[in-house]
Amino acid sequence: MSDGRGGSRACRGSALLICVLAVGCGSDDRSQAPDPFRAIDDVPVWTASLELRIGSVDDPDYALTTIRFLEVGPDGTIFTLHPQEQLIRMFNADGELIRTIGGRGAGPGEFQQALTMGWVADTLWVLDARGYRFSQFAAAGTYLGSFSVPYAVVDDPNALQPARAEGLLDDGTVHGSPPAFSSLVAEGILTHTVPVLMSRDGRVTDTLPSIPLGRNFWVIYDPNEPRRAQMSRAHPFPDGPLWWYVPRERAMIVLERWAPLDPGNAHFRLSKLTFTGDTVLTREYPFEPVAVRREEVDSVLDVVSSAIAEIAFFNATPARAREWVEATLDAPSFRPGVTDFRLARDGSIWLSLGPDGAGQDDWLVLDAAGEPVARVALPSSVRPLAIDRPLVWGAETDDLDVPYVVRYRIDREAP
Repeated sequence: MSDGRGGSRACRGSALLICVLAVGCGSDDRSQAPDPFRAIDDVPVWTASLELRIGSVDDPDYALTTIRFLEVGPDGTIFTLHPQEQLIRMFNADGELIRTIGGRGAGPGEFQQALTMGWVADTLWVLDARGYRFSQFAAAGTYLGSFSVPYAVVDDPNALQPARAEGLLDDGTVHGSPPAFSSLVAEGILTHTVPVLMSRDGRVTDTLPSIPLGRNFWVIYDPNEPRRAQMSRAHPFPDGPLWWYVPRERAMIVLERWAPLDPGNAHFRLSKLTFTGDTVLTREYPFEPVAVRREEVDSVLDVVSSAIAEIAFFNATPARAREWVEATLDAPSFRPGVTDFRLARDGSIWLSLGPDGAGQDDWLVLDAAGEPVARVALPSSVRPLAIDRPLVWGAETDDLDVPYVVRYRIDREAP
C-alpha cells in the first residue's frame, strides 16, 4: 500500500490504477492522454444517501416479489418487472403504488416469460421470450399493441442457432444474439456470442465481432455423458466478459474482465464498439488481484453437490454429484477486477470493484470516454438497476430475502 500517486488502495479487495492504452482508432497521438497511472485516491468521493424505500412484509399492496428490471419514466414514475408474477408495478416518484400492468397469460398486454423492458421515446416496451413478442405501453400504463420478431429454427443440435431478439434501441431497432444453449457450451461447441441488430421481420442487418462467453455460467453435467444430464447456473467465480448496449449510439460497451494468470499482469479492458465497425474506445485498467481461496472453492463444491444429490438430479448419488461438480467447476486462481457494471443514462460507466469490507461495494464512475470521475460506495445488498445522476434506483433484499425498491441520491464531495 502506498499513500498517493501511482500507489494502490488497501480498503477493498481489488485496488485499481488507471492506465490509458488507446482512445479511438489508429491514433498515435498520446500528447493529450491523461496520466497513465492516476490513482483512485486522486478521484473525488461521492456519497450515496437513501431517500426512498418501497416494499413491505405485511402490506399486500407493497409486498414485492423478485425484481428483475426497473425503468423510470420522464416524470419519475418507477416501473418494476416481477418475473414470478409476470407483471409490472407502477409507483409514483414518492413510492405510492399507481397500478399493475400485465399478468400471466397470452392475451393482449399479458406476459408468459417477461424477459426485459425499456423505452422508445415515451413508450414502454416489454419483451416476452415466449414468441419474442414486444408489448408496448403508454407512460400511464395503457396497453398500445404488440409485435413479434420471428426467428429461424435449426434442427441440427450441433449447429449454431440464428439470433433472437433481446431488446430495442432508443430508435426502435431490435438487438439480439444467438441463444447459448447449455449443451453446446458444455461440449465446447459454443464458445462465443455475436451481438446483432435486426429488422422486425427477423433479418440480421448489422453485427459486432464475436465476444467469448468466458466463465460467467457454470454448466454441470456427467463428463461421461454430457448431453444426458445438465444443469446451468451462474458461475460462483465469474470472469467472463460483460456488455451493455449504448441505445442512443448504436454501439456496445464490452468489459473484458478475465481473471489473471499472472498476478503481476492483472488488468481488465473496456472497449466501445459501433455497429459500423469502428472501435471508438479501448482502455486497460490494471488492478491488484485477490486470490480465490481453496476453502471458498470447497464450500461451493459442498453446497452444490449436496443440493444435486438432495433433488436426485438424474438419480445422482452424493458421490456422483460430487464427481460432477468437481469435474465441471473451472475455478480461477484469482478474482477479476470488476464484479459488475452499469451504463447510466448520461453515458457514464459504473464499475463495481467488489466489497470494501464494511458491507458496501466500491463503485468506480467513468465518463463516456472511460476517464475516472469519482468513487461511490453503495450497500452490498443493493443491486443498481437504473442510474440517472444524481439518482440511483435499485433492488435490495433484507436478511429475510424480502425485496425492496430503493432510490439513492448521489452527492458530490471534495477529494
